[in-house]
Amino acid sequence: MYKRIVKWFLIIVGLYLLLFGVVIFSFGKDVSQTYINTHSVERFYDEKIGPDRAIVIDSMEDAHSARIHLIENAQQSLDISYYSVEPGHSTDVFWGLLVEPADRGVKVRIILDGVANGVRSKQQDIMFMIKNHPNMELKFYELPNVWKPWTFNNRLHDKYIIADHMLAILGGRNIGDRFLASDDYEGERAYDRDVLVYHANDDSRSSVITDLSVYFNEVYDSPYAKQSMDTLSKKEQLRGREKEQQLHTYITEERQQRHHRFRQQIDWKEITLETNKITLIRNPIHRFNKEPWVLYEVFQLLHTAKQEIVMQSPYIVPTKKMKAGFLYEDNEHDVEMKILTNSRGSTPNYPAFSVYLRYRDDIVASGAQLYEYQGNHSIHTKSYMVDDDISMIGSFNLDPRSAYLSTETMMVIHSKEVRQQIQELTDDYLEQSLLVDQNGAYQTLENNIPERPVSWFKFMVLMVVGFLGKIVAFLL
Repeated sequence: MYKRIVKWFLIIVGLYLLLFGVVIFSFGKDVSQTYINTHSVERFYDEKIGPDRAIVIDSMEDAHSARIHLIENAQQSLDISYYSVEPGHSTDVFWGLLVEPADRGVKVRIILDGVANGVRSKQQDIMFMIKNHPNMELKFYELPNVWKPWTFNNRLHDKYIIADHMLAILGGRNIGDRFLASDDYEGERAYDRDVLVYHANDDSRSSVITDLSVYFNEVYDSPYAKQSMDTLSKKEQLRGREKEQQLHTYITEERQQRHHRFRQQIDWKEITLETNKITLIRNPIHRFNKEPWVLYEVFQLLHTAKQEIVMQSPYIVPTKKMKAGFLYEDNEHDVEMKILTNSRGSTPNYPAFSVYLRYRDDIVASGAQLYEYQGNHSIHTKSYMVDDDISMIGSFNLDPRSAYLSTETMMVIHSKEVRQQIQELTDDYLEQSLLVDQNGAYQTLENNIPERPVSWFKFMVLMVVGFLGKIVAFLL
């Protein structure tokens, strides 16, 4: 009798977790007619030069230096939102620097994803340090609850910093050595892209940074954003103070050893480029399946193309609805489409890539030029370009998770100069990539790039995972 009760209890719990942790997310939503009626594609364009300037940052060294500069020079506020903050050298610099502006009165607010960060005990002393500080706050977005399995799929995937409502850096990079390492870093790298937006104080016109700040507050004040702890014990307070002192010492040593990275004189107004308009697009904030706002906006812009579309995404998992959005059956304008993603050799994401392989032939058959990156490490960039004047940069992957499940942010930039800069950066990746032909093989190109070798183990895992991955592709 006892065994039977336990058996049925486990069956019921298992079905409950399966239903509300997996099955419920298989029903993708459509964008509402209300959203469509109030968000025309024309709003992304402007004939005049706008109030915001921008520069695209690909280099890890430059990306790290830009973040250091924003933190070191903040005078009033720092609002920070990241999916993942991975332990390592770059992260120690990040945490250590944040204490300095807080010490001089800058209000520092941080929100991190609850699954990617909230369960990491290695950074507990950091949490104690922040809780101790009167000018620092840390929240986690949707801490996981095993009895509420839907919480595991309500993820914060944004990656940005806002400094003084005047500067913002936004893109696909997380905080960690894989994304921000120095040239001497010997581990695996994930090449990514940011856009830094500058708004001059002397320009009274509305800035996209204002919109990003409004969005940050909406997420930060949402019911899903929770502080990790209410009060600290005396022991925890002591550990927090000790961690703060350790980081002060660490930053002092870093400034001595890598002085070129710190206290740089950067004139952002001088080095950024003019834009006609920059617009923030983002997903809704709620649990369960979301209306795919970012996906809708990206596809709307792709459909305005007259000459060229260039898409770069580390993961491509085109479900039926998504595939219909960018693989044209009737390419009436004869638009050239280039798609760049990882190869078997470079991908670190086995489930997503294994499902992509099942759609690979369909992508090529559509007439798109499909390039797969063969260089060292992997690409993590998410950017989409239309003709010679529209660029989109941010956290949005071309997959169902970014479309329907996670918070996502993208900057839509109307600027020929920024578009040209991205083209030059993308060309560097294309030169290290191979073009997939109609038979699924690689074409021989002038760059003579060799195919990146794939271990037998990785090849077999991708094949096996592919059969299983298609069943839960809506979660990838």
